[in-house]
Formats: sequence, C-alpha cells, structure tokens
Amino acid sequence: MYEQYLHGVPEAADTVRRWARTTARQHHPALADECERIIARLVADAVPRTPADGLIKVVIIPSLTGLRIEVGDPGDPVPSGAGSEWAEVSTLAASFGASRTAQGHRAWAELRKPTRAGGDVR
Repeated sequence: MYEQYLHGVPEAADTVRRWARTTARQHHPALADECERIIARLVADAVPRTPADGLIKVVIIPSLTGLRIEVGDPGDPVPSGAGSEWAEVSTLAASFGASRTAQGHRAWAELRKPTRAGGDVR
C-alpha cells in the first residue's frame, strides 16, 4: 500500500500525477495512464471540500489483478449528481464509489489489468 498526503490547494492534482504514474508502473505498467488520470480527477474534486488546514489522503493499493485508488478528504460529500468526478472515472475504472466516513468523504476506484483473449489475466 502506498500513501501520500496533500494540502487542499489547486496544485494538488498536478502534484500527485507523477507519484501515481510511478507507483502504478511498479506493479501494473499498463494501468499507469488510467491511474494518473483517476487520481488527478479525484484529488481535484477533493480540493474544494478541504479546508486550508486540512489534508487529502491518497492511497494506491496494488493487487495481482489491478490497482485500488482511494482519495479521502475531511469535507462533506458532494450531493448525488452534483460532482464531476464520476464522468471521467466511470470511463476508466472497473468499479468506483464514494462514501461518508468519520473522517469526511472517501472516493475510490478499481482498475483491472487487461485480459487476454479467452479471459486469462496476464
């Protein structure tokens, strides 16, 4: 598991891109682009929910079949249908979601590595 904490500033989404790409390449190089885009999108959406003294927590959890991405912030979730995060994430992730936690808002997405013809995982 890999973690990074970011201040809730507009530059946070750009700051986390390189880290996400490097981390994804260590485990699933074919997922590096998608990982970078999803993390940047979720962090960008977390910034407005994060107060000046708050932090955004970003986690990448590698598995044999892919990557799980989690982005947590101390704010309240955006009402259903009001956020832009899912438009891009839904086109890239195998599954995704969000929830309210005791610490605030948590969004997650799962990426699966490509399969070969016949369903065998590479």
